[in-house]
Amino acid sequence: MNINRIKVASLLYLTMIRNVYIQVCNIYIGDKKMVENKIESLGLGKIREFEIDGGIFELPWGNIRVGKPWIAEIIGPSARYGFERRFLKTIALEFYKGSPSKLGVDADEIEVGKIYEIKVPTSWRHSDERIYIHVITKGPDFFEAEEISREDLVKYLRTRK
Repeated sequence: MNINRIKVASLLYLTMIRNVYIQVCNIYIGDKKMVENKIESLGLGKIREFEIDGGIFELPWGNIRVGKPWIAEIIGPSARYGFERRFLKTIALEFYKGSPSKLGVDADEIEVGKIYEIKVPTSWRHSDERIYIHVITKGPDFFEAEEISREDLVKYLRTRK
C-alpha cells in the first residue's frame, strides 16, 4: 500500500514541477501565442505576421514559370550588389512537372533581430518583388517581422556601421 501511495505522490509532484516549469519558461503575447524571443522594432515599417507550418516557412511564389523565390540574411551594404547577403537553403515542398512548385526554409534558420530579403518572382515583364523584413518575434508556429522599404534599409545600414 505504501509503495503505491509513494508512486502516486511522486507522480503528482513531478506533474506539478513540470507545469510550473512550463509556466515559467513560456512568455505569452496577444492571444496567448508562445514566443521564444522578442526584440524592439526599428520603427521603420508596419508589423506583419508570417506563418510557420511544421517547422517550415513557405516562401511566397507569385508565378512558378518565372523563377524561384529565395530568402537571404542581409549582412551589410555591398558596392557590387547593393547588399551583402547570406542565402538560406531552400527546401522543395511540392513539385509540378518535375520542378519545385513550392519552396520553403527551415524555420530554425530565421533568427530574431536579423534582417532578411525575400525575392518573390512575379512575371518576365516586370522585375521581381523584393520584401525586406526585420524579425522581431518568433514562436513555434509564427514569426512577426517589420516590413522595411529598401530606402529605409539602406539608411539604417549606413547608420549602423
